Amino acid sequence: MAGMLVAVAFDDAGQESQAVDLLRRLGAVQIERARGNIVEGDWADFDASSPPDILH
Repeated sequence: MAGMLVAVAFDDAGQESQAVDLLRRLGAVQIERARGNIVEGDWADFDASSPPDILH
């Protein structure tokens, strides 16, 4: 499915549920959880071959 991709980064893991709730209220169809390090605006340790962790 094509569409807009949005990334949300935060330091406090407790904010994940708030971000997920907001994305769902705004109509997100598929939300994926990923962990990594953002360095100078880029996801430094992104691994495109890793399977997605889709939230239900």
